[in-house]
Amino acid sequence: MYHALGVVKAISLSSVPFESSHSPTQSSWGFDFTKHRNEAEDMNALGQVIACVASLKDHFRVWCAANGVVLEGESLINGDRNVAIVHDLWNRDKHGELTRSRSGLWPELIHVGRGVIMRGTTGAAGVSISLTTGTLHSTGDVFAGIDGIVVGKDGKKYGSVLTTIERAVESWEHLLTAAGVFDKPA
Repeated sequence: MYHALGVVKAISLSSVPFESSHSPTQSSWGFDFTKHRNEAEDMNALGQVIACVASLKDHFRVWCAANGVVLEGESLINGDRNVAIVHDLWNRDKHGELTRSRSGLWPELIHVGRGVIMRGTTGAAGVSISLTTGTLHSTGDVFAGIDGIVVGKDGKKYGSVLTTIERAVESWEHLLTAAGVFDKPA
């Protein structure tokens, strides 16, 4: 699960090739985050993360049965909107349609793609480009990654799918740690 999550958000900004073009009257510099990637690959990467997180319920059920622990996976899915959204997205992908929505939103993904993702932090966050070396330098919670928007059946946008997934992972970590499955990774 952590590896799959890292695939969609661990793209080092320094590894994105810098491109420049010059003419007698102008120069331009930029980065192409989509080079050698396509929407299907990005959807597959997100789908893998969604499947890993959503299937924790089944793995947790087996662990609970083997260890005599009361199963609380269903309660987490029904009580945490982020976990429910991830589960709904997984069921839609698995079955081709969603016949029951755990979140009540009947969510889908739109605008999936790659780019620079900057998150609000307590300190400064930013990106700078060295025009002499072509390197991209970032400070704060800034990375290149894959993201999309979660939209409900009503057309309302509910935010970043990556943020939704990360919050669902945090909720599962709390439940699994409380049950004694593992200590939260550093």
